[in-house]
Amino acid sequence: MPANFYRYSYETAVKTNTEDEYHISLRENERCKDYMESPETGIYAKAYINNCVDSNGKYINEVIEKFGMERTMYVIANTIISTSNDGRWSPEIKSWGQNFHSEFGIEETDKSITLSQIHVGIVNILAKHVRQKFEDLKLYNHMHCKDTTEDLSGKIIVINYTEMDEKFWKPEYQLWLATGGFGCSPTASGRAVYAKCLYGGEENRWNREQITGVLMDKLLPDWARKSLSMIQQENIRRADISMMKLPNDNIVNSIKEQYPPGTRVMLTGMDDPYTTLCPGDRGTVRVVDDIGTIHVDWDSGSGLGLAYGEDFCRKLSEEELLEEQGLQSNEQENNEPEMSM
Repeated sequence: MPANFYRYSYETAVKTNTEDEYHISLRENERCKDYMESPETGIYAKAYINNCVDSNGKYINEVIEKFGMERTMYVIANTIISTSNDGRWSPEIKSWGQNFHSEFGIEETDKSITLSQIHVGIVNILAKHVRQKFEDLKLYNHMHCKDTTEDLSGKIIVINYTEMDEKFWKPEYQLWLATGGFGCSPTASGRAVYAKCLYGGEENRWNREQITGVLMDKLLPDWARKSLSMIQQENIRRADISMMKLPNDNIVNSIKEQYPPGTRVMLTGMDDPYTTLCPGDRGTVRVVDDIGTIHVDWDSGSGLGLAYGEDFCRKLSEEELLEEQGLQSNEQENNEPEMSM
């Protein structure tokens, strides 16, 4: 599996304490460049035959599989940017290379990561191949969306593919149903948007800036409409059951007293066939609302609430809390820099 591509500058890496990721990615960028220029593994050795360059696309597939699509595109785009005055670039490839960094949110151009040992005409052909491979993924972008100035609650949102691991670069993984969170409101200071994936049903917390927009209704595929309908029907069923089980004020007050904000809890049961939460998962109570739903920030990242009469949890015991505190203390100690005299 290729190492993750790091899009940000060294300055950002220092600020965010991700210098290791920066250096790992930089070394992989260099390896990718060297691989394509090498006398043993490079384009001249493996894919330049009878004046034809990678005619079946096999070589670019090999590079992508070994180093990842984004890194392969980055190396080629860097080459274009660094030699943009060369008149041998085709206009469309030159434009693609010059816009690549801004499209993918890449903060810096490393002019040392360029294919300087390969003829411009050959790199131009490689660029066409890798660009076509990316376009064949048919990922959603801002052209497929309304803007995000409206409230996102209950809308089908498109997650920006640059915020996803490359192995999830498929359009079905980009479509999510926004279910709540302060980030749903365009005027709120909060960023969190809780959502359910239409393809797999898993839940996740996204930040509003990670969302490209609300998918245009006419572009929602049939499989997604079916999935959305199933989720909506299940929500109606749960709502109907909840209405029959709504607790009275005394019960709600009792729940609020038992589970104040900050209480650590463990899930013991949940009546939701689509959730990825499992018995044993832990989280922290955010609030108990006026119908007795316990809203929890789960350690897994989910923000799904526990409905009264359907879902069940318990407070962590003193022993379990002490165990957690001990683990946190050990992590802090391990993260503290060693002092030398």
